[in-house]
Amino acid sequence: MNSSIIRMIRLLGVLAGAFISIASAAAQSLDGIDDRTGYLRLLSFGGYSRHNDLKALESALDVIFSDPKLQALVIDMRLSFGGSDQLGLAIASRLATGEYLAYTKQARADPVHRDKWTPGDPVWVQPSSRPGFRGLVVELTGPITLSAAEIFTQALMGRTPL
Repeated sequence: MNSSIIRMIRLLGVLAGAFISIASAAAQSLDGIDDRTGYLRLLSFGGYSRHNDLKALESALDVIFSDPKLQALVIDMRLSFGGSDQLGLAIASRLATGEYLAYTKQARADPVHRDKWTPGDPVWVQPSSRPGFRGLVVELTGPITLSAAEIFTQALMGRTPL
C-alpha cells in the first residue's frame, strides 16, 4: 500500500471518525484494486467535524485527490444513511469535468390537487477548482443507500467520463 493511501486513512480517521474512510483491507479484497485504484467508503454525509463538515470534507478531499497515482476510483455507498445533500454535491464537484445537471427538484404545489407541482428547480454540479479526480469512477450502491446518498448517486449520473 502506498504512503499516500496511508496518509489518507489517517487524515480521514482524524477528520471523520468512521464516517469517511479509505479502507485498504476492503480495497485489497476486491479483484483488480491496486495502488492506482482508490477506494472511498462513505457511510454518511455529515458528522465529519464538530464545527464545519464542509471544511473538514474539503480538506480530506484535497489530500485524497492529490495522489498522482490515482487512476480509478471505487466509491462505496452500500452502507450510507444519508446526511447533507450539500456534502454530496461537494464530492460530485471534485469528480466533474464540466458543468452538468445533477437533478431537478419539484414539490407538490397543492395538497388537494395531486397533479399540481411547483416549477422545476434544477441543481447543477459545477467543477471544483480544488484537486479532483476526472477518471473512471465506479459507485457501489445497495438497499440502504439512502437520502443524501441517493442524491449523490443522482449527482454522478450526468458525469463524464462514465
